[in-house]
Amino acid sequence: MKLFTYQDEHLSVVYSLTKNPDALSQKIHVHNDYELYCFVSGDARYMIEGREVSLRYGTVLLMRPGELHTSILDSDKPYERYVLNFTADALPEELRESLLSPFRDRPLGELNCYRGEDFPRVTPLELLSSFCSDSETVKLRMRTMLPALLMLLQTAAPHRERLSDTRSEGAQMVDFVNARLCDPVTVSMVTEEFHMSVSQVSRIFKAATGTTVGQYCLTKRLLKARRRIAAGMTAQQAAQECGFGCYSSFFRLYKKRFGTVPSSERNDERIGELRE
Repeated sequence: MKLFTYQDEHLSVVYSLTKNPDALSQKIHVHNDYELYCFVSGDARYMIEGREVSLRYGTVLLMRPGELHTSILDSDKPYERYVLNFTADALPEELRESLLSPFRDRPLGELNCYRGEDFPRVTPLELLSSFCSDSETVKLRMRTMLPALLMLLQTAAPHRERLSDTRSEGAQMVDFVNARLCDPVTVSMVTEEFHMSVSQVSRIFKAATGTTVGQYCLTKRLLKARRRIAAGMTAQQAAQECGFGCYSSFFRLYKKRFGTVPSSERNDERIGELRE
């Protein structure tokens, strides 16, 4: 049940409470924008790029464009959270680089977890709660809230490394694949690196990402190509740089994934830049 929702071209905020989370289908997914997730209540964990994070009241998680993530519900307790998605254009241009640094300036899937007690005064949960109420000034308040939230993250930055989870086998496999993302990565390469059978690698990798090695690489490569095209690169060059040897195959896969042809997204600032 959505208790509050706001959306414009560059920003969306949802506060929701799911009373029967056992019926809620949680799938690993990826966005083209930035996401700030704030946990309120429930019995849940979170998975980001193969790294599992425990959730407790006030936990804040950050996902940048291209990071696979999902919540994992461990019981039928009501599940309550805030989810804020935004593009870089939602921020004042002069503050954009600084405010986005907690999302960008870190390894993939790491250093993106904050706890409520790490904020010296106001917490992100308190700020979200105060802003998410219906009124005539909601649009102005939402645009005010976003920079304030991101400034809060900078005050807690020294704590985020302490909260980074250890690298499980699944996370190590994800790191191995991401380091070779635009090369022809196969399951056999992963099995050789980790000295495991194909079935073991497939099971561990799918548990960490929700998909196979092949599908993971394809999704990430398409997202990477999309951002290069949006930044002004030609579709042919983006396809080549992201490991697609055949442009016609890239064109078909791109259209199937995004519902549009590659050339239509040149200079689309909403897609932004992917930093791995």
